[in-house]
Amino acid sequence: YRSLAGAPSTFTIFARDAEGMAQAAGGDDIRVGLSSYGGAVLNATVSDLANGTYMAYYAPTVAGVYKMDVTVSGVAMADSPYSVHVFPAPTSPAHCIGLGQGILEATAGEAASFIITPRDSFGNARPLESTDVFTVFVARRTATAPNGLSWRQAVVTDLRNGTYAAEYTVKQAGSYLIRVQLGGIHIMGSPFQATVLAAHTNARASSAHGSGLRTSVAGAPASFSIIARDEYGNGRAVCGDEFDVSISGPDRESSTSRVHGLVSEVGNGTYTVEYAVTSAGLYYIGVSLGGTHVSGSPFTM
Repeated sequence: YRSLAGAPSTFTIFARDAEGMAQAAGGDDIRVGLSSYGGAVLNATVSDLANGTYMAYYAPTVAGVYKMDVTVSGVAMADSPYSVHVFPAPTSPAHCIGLGQGILEATAGEAASFIITPRDSFGNARPLESTDVFTVFVARRTATAPNGLSWRQAVVTDLRNGTYAAEYTVKQAGSYLIRVQLGGIHIMGSPFQATVLAAHTNARASSAHGSGLRTSVAGAPASFSIIARDEYGNGRAVCGDEFDVSISGPDRESSTSRVHGLVSEVGNGTYTVEYAVTSAGLYYIGVSLGGTHVSGSPFTM
C-alpha cells in the first residue's frame, strides 16, 4: 500500500463472520495502528458506517515504511499486519536546508561550497530521483549599492544522493549575500550572509607608504608603513607576516651604512617600520616578504 506524507489516506474494512458471510450491521471494535521502522507511531480513525463496513482514515507526516495492524476485538484481521510505504510530499523551499562552510565564509580566489538538502513541508528528505532545480546566486554587499546588487550565478550539482552541492569562487574580499532558491522561492535562511576573507599575503601586491621612504635625518628616527595585500589586491585583515626591511647606504661595504628596519604589527594587515641612519647620503630601502620585494621596492631615500 502507498501513501503520501500529509495527504489523507482512507480504506474500507468489510466485516464478515467466521463463515465469511458479510455483516449487515456495525458495532465491531475495529482498530488500526501504524508504526514505522523509524519509530513513528499513529492510529487511524475508524468510522462505523453501520452497514457492516468501516472507513479507516489516517494522515501520516513522517515518510517511511510502516507496519499497519488491523484488529477486530483485539484479534488480528486476516492478512494483518500490512505494509504501507509513505512517500515524502513535494519539495517545500521553506523547509530545504543549506549547510556547509561556504555558506558562511570563504577565501578570495578559492572555491567555496555548501550542501543543499531538499525537504518536504514536514521535514522529510526528498527521494533520490527528485528533479528539483535549485539556483544559487552570490553578490557582494557595498555601501554605495545596497539594493542594486550584481548577482553572479554559482554552480549547482546534483550529487545523486538526495542532496545538491553549490560552489562559487569570488576574488574580492568583503560581505556577501548568497541567494538559494527553488522555483524562485528562497530556501530556509536564504539569503545567507557570508564573509569572504583575503587570501594569503602576496609580496608584489603589498605596498609601503610614508615619508620615511623618501627622506630622513641622520641620527633621527624615521618610519613608514607596510600594507599587506593578497594577490587580488584585498587588504589583509590580520598580521603575522614576516616582512624584511634592509637599508643600504652610500658606502655599501661599511657596516654603518647597512641597517635593518624594526617591523612592528599595527593590526588589520598594517605594519610600522622604524629605522635610523647615522650618515647622510643616498640610501636604498628594500622591503620584501619571503625573498620577494613589495610593489615599488627597492625605494630610493
